[in-house]
Amino acid sequence: MSKHSRNSNLPNKPAKSTVGRRCVLKAGAGATAAALAGPRFASAQEATPAASPVVGADGYYPSGVEGVNDAYTRMPEPFASTDGVPGSGDSVVAMVMIYGAPAAGKDDNQYWQGLEERLGVSWDPVQVPNASYGERATAIIASGDMPDMFYLNFNQTLTPLQNFVQEGAFLDLTPYVTGDALQQYPNLATFPDFMWEATKTDGKIYGVPCPGGRSGQVPAFRTDWANALTGGLPTNAEEAREQWIGMALSDPDGNGQDDTWAMGRYSSDWDMGIIYPMFRVPNNWRVNDDGTMVNRIETDEYRMAVAFMVDLYNEGAFHPDSPAMAFEEALQLFQSGRTGIHVDGGNIYGQGGFLETIRQYAPEAEVQRLIPFGHDGGEGVSYNLPGLFGFTAIPLKHEDNDEKIHELLRIFNWLSAPFGSEEWLYKSFGTEGTHFEYNENGFPIRLDLLDQEEGSLTAYIGGSLGVNWNAEEPEIGPLLTDEAKAIYEIGIDDPAQNLFSPTAIQEGGTLGQLVADTLSNIVTGRDDISALDTMISDWRSRGGDTIRAEYEEAYAANQG
Repeated sequence: MSKHSRNSNLPNKPAKSTVGRRCVLKAGAGATAAALAGPRFASAQEATPAASPVVGADGYYPSGVEGVNDAYTRMPEPFASTDGVPGSGDSVVAMVMIYGAPAAGKDDNQYWQGLEERLGVSWDPVQVPNASYGERATAIIASGDMPDMFYLNFNQTLTPLQNFVQEGAFLDLTPYVTGDALQQYPNLATFPDFMWEATKTDGKIYGVPCPGGRSGQVPAFRTDWANALTGGLPTNAEEAREQWIGMALSDPDGNGQDDTWAMGRYSSDWDMGIIYPMFRVPNNWRVNDDGTMVNRIETDEYRMAVAFMVDLYNEGAFHPDSPAMAFEEALQLFQSGRTGIHVDGGNIYGQGGFLETIRQYAPEAEVQRLIPFGHDGGEGVSYNLPGLFGFTAIPLKHEDNDEKIHELLRIFNWLSAPFGSEEWLYKSFGTEGTHFEYNENGFPIRLDLLDQEEGSLTAYIGGSLGVNWNAEEPEIGPLLTDEAKAIYEIGIDDPAQNLFSPTAIQEGGTLGQLVADTLSNIVTGRDDISALDTMISDWRSRGGDTIRAEYEEAYAANQG
């Protein structure tokens, strides 16, 4: 019987949820990924590493790499990172994107009132759900009644907000946040240059970054299956093929049933965070020595990766529901021990992590991140992230009011206080005894009232540089830092990340769908791999070549 015709019903036992992709970007218990080096846990029943890298007596574990989070195994003593109150007593309206319920009303909200005391303003956020943020933002900009702080995230909204930056709706902050001027805001001055670069349009800085990491996502991987099938992690495409097909055909969990697969694809792509990196496919675009640009779909590496996907699908490595699978199903397949590879940025170790959840079904399971390797046995690549989760702009209406601009920047500076500071502690956890308590490891733990009162009042407006820490299992933090360093060491950038193309904004969605549909048709056998040629030709004629020309012009301008 064909692997693709098997019964794919999921087990009835509910799986615990893990930290989602968005949540790892918020200030929380910083453990968000797995340990790099092999299984480090004391017994098969524990979902906690038993050993960590050497950490200083103060609990500080520096990454030593810009763009990779430091780690802490102990909370530092609270310290003040700002002088005085940043605000002047006026109202400040901020456009805030939220993913959950809004905060409780100000009149009965102790956290909100305490925040206003510390900021020295009446803090009046416009809290807009992510799903409708682009539409609402467009309407507000069109009305001309702009808030004082306006959060922008081009990758999280379907509406092309970048157009409004290009058209001059927001203030050029370059004179205020570069050189000596930036030193007035010491917390903002700690942001690496790459974060500020990512806020630029036409070489000008248009906002204050919400910090994020640079290390790209790589899959969580069942190392116990790998060890049982081939004796270890794969190091090239041939070994990966044998092992991943074996996950589907060779009963890696030893239960005597035909109920496992290598992976369950859920996105518009089929690479599962490992196949493109294995074949060193570019991070969206590649710049040639002469400044011309090549899209990844035009490269030999992309064609090789697609051929590998086709082979895996034909041999049954993908779950049979993969062509139409939703994220939730792919996640549960991995959590319930049915697939061996999954990518989404969720935790591995610690409470609610993949390992704890999988061991409800497979007590002997071992899981770690699979660092990309090369198809030919050399080094693979990973895809660097831009290093921020959007940025917050100041509308042009304040261009003649330096006093207001500096006030807003002082508030940004307060909201961007570093880990362990008094400002960070209040912003993230509120008041001790009311909104949080310290646990036996000395880390703050949220109480229920904080979830009701904080409600993302300041979400993504500035932000602290990321730190890896885990309140319940402090030893996890340094392991996450080491893993992120290993991923970042092989990382490549998207050279078009900060470039502006009107055609990409207008036609990018349609062209992306063309690529995704063609890829799915090829992988699942509805089209031959030669359909890539037609797809590339169509992509070029429908706007791809125009996008390329616009990016090349912008790239050349940025190079001076």
